[in-house]
Amino acid sequence: MISSVKHTDNHNKYNTVPKRNVFKKFQHSANLHQPAHGGLREMRVKSTSHKLGFWEKSGVIIGAAAGTILPMLYFAGRQKAKIYNLNFGLKEMITVGAGSIMGGVAGGIASDRSKNHRSKINEGIFQFFNATVPPLVYAGLSKIQEKTKFAKNKAISIANTLVGLTGGMFLAAKASNLVIDPHDKIPDRKLTMKDAVVNIDDALGVFALAKFPLIDKLHPEKVLPAIYAWCGYRAGQSN
Repeated sequence: MISSVKHTDNHNKYNTVPKRNVFKKFQHSANLHQPAHGGLREMRVKSTSHKLGFWEKSGVIIGAAAGTILPMLYFAGRQKAKIYNLNFGLKEMITVGAGSIMGGVAGGIASDRSKNHRSKINEGIFQFFNATVPPLVYAGLSKIQEKTKFAKNKAISIANTLVGLTGGMFLAAKASNLVIDPHDKIPDRKLTMKDAVVNIDDALGVFALAKFPLIDKLHPEKVLPAIYAWCGYRAGQSN
């Protein structure tokens, strides 16, 4: 009997504080910091997974494909080369990337029954900056390297590539957030590991410009058009 009473006393001793649903409390406080307008918050989503209708999906695919192929045909004529054998420099990368994204956004807007156009435009801006800023940063660093005594230093070339890729991605995110939301009315979207993995076109583009012996033999520029078309598709299907 005595042990039973002691057990009860100990139980009451450690249960004097009322139970709280910590997760629910955190969830409620987190929601207080969310924008009041759900549509504005959704603009920050880079690429959402949603089921596209047949016509919407077809419109985005056609737009992204056309936006990729037309610039490639132009450069093929300028380079007097086959369309599948283009030499991708900085100008070609930016033009084909921009064409793919613009085509995907245009196709998505034309076929979007929900008329959710702003999110597609915002996603297109983000994709464009993310596809072009890292190669631009790398190209600028390479120009500086060529004018210094470190021009033939492989370690500096590797450092330029890494800085151009990682620093360029963060700079692209900052720039796109500034363009999309200049008055900072909604929270900025931060880069995540998923963003880095999805944006493999940045790495391939920078490595293509770097022309490292091993990477150069793999011809990463061969897959750049497909990746740019995928970026255009992601922008056009964004909701």
